[in-house]
Amino acid sequence: MTLDNYAPQLTNEQKANICGILSVGCDRETAANFVGCTTADIGRTMRQDPAFAANVHRTEAGCELSHMQTVKEAAKEPKNWRASVWWMERHAPERFGPRGAGVVTIRQLDEFLNVLTDLISEEVDCDDIQRRILARMADALRALEELVRMSALAASVVSNRFPMLEPFAALEDSSAEDPEMSEEEF
Repeated sequence: MTLDNYAPQLTNEQKANICGILSVGCDRETAANFVGCTTADIGRTMRQDPAFAANVHRTEAGCELSHMQTVKEAAKEPKNWRASVWWMERHAPERFGPRGAGVVTIRQLDEFLNVLTDLISEEVDCDDIQRRILARMADALRALEELVRMSALAASVVSNRFPMLEPFAALEDSSAEDPEMSEEEF
């Protein structure tokens, strides 16, 4: 028997209230506080009730869609250029998102490795050595991409499965941006 079996079940009224709260743009934590449960209760109910889970996901997506339509409409007016910037930063943060000084994106690293590839091809005469070096560089880039992908996936899984850890993830993110912050300060 799992812990899910011992957890209180959300009523139909609570489920409806949760979706109503989500429909105006509030997050699951606000919905949980309003109906008197936890975000874990919402997640558990979603796992046990696929129809409720689908309704929550549809409601959250609908709210996002509504706001994105508003941003798109606002961006049609040149005076509202910030709406376009906002959309670009969030739609493709790896390309348009604000970065701290010294932050290198995978795309920038890939471009740099292409420059190194050309340099190695020009300077190393032995084809066998060239191939070995370039193969190792390609392996290193793939490993880095996998590390970044797994890091993003892990952050997503942690925030979805353990919402109570989200404040700690935010602290970790902020300490990564501030190289002056030591582990003791963290």
